Amino acid sequence: MFLIPLRPIPEGFKMTGLKPEQAAVVNSLWKYNDDKHSEIYIQDIIGKLPSCCLYDADGAMVGFALNYHYGAVGMLHVLAEHRGKGYAKVIMSHLASLCLQQCDEVFVLPDEENVASIKLHEDIGFKQVPDSKRVALVVE
Repeated sequence: MFLIPLRPIPEGFKMTGLKPEQAAVVNSLWKYNDDKHSEIYIQDIIGKLPSCCLYDADGAMVGFALNYHYGAVGMLHVLAEHRGKGYAKVIMSHLASLCLQQCDEVFVLPDEENVASIKLHEDIGFKQVPDSKRVALVVE
């Protein structure tokens, strides 16, 4: 089985799965939220699928990522004050590794124009799928 190399969790920080009661926070930060149904959707997938949430030494949320119901990893978000420090790579490497323990393939479907997201995922071990109709990155 292939595993993505885990990026180290910074000293004093903690990584756990998201809890369903955090759905409101996740929903408020998700660009596709509709306030009515999306929080219920997020609460459902947090309760059923793998997720990762990084907390700083004070216990404050730094960022998170979770699985979508169709299998892609995503919904990655790092709070503005923590961006540019490599935390997104830490979070996604841990979530992808966790997912690879449960299935043979892990994939992400970033927006084509989101060059930073594509590079981030390639940097942690995802490979672009040639000839796909949209940008797809996969780890097998």
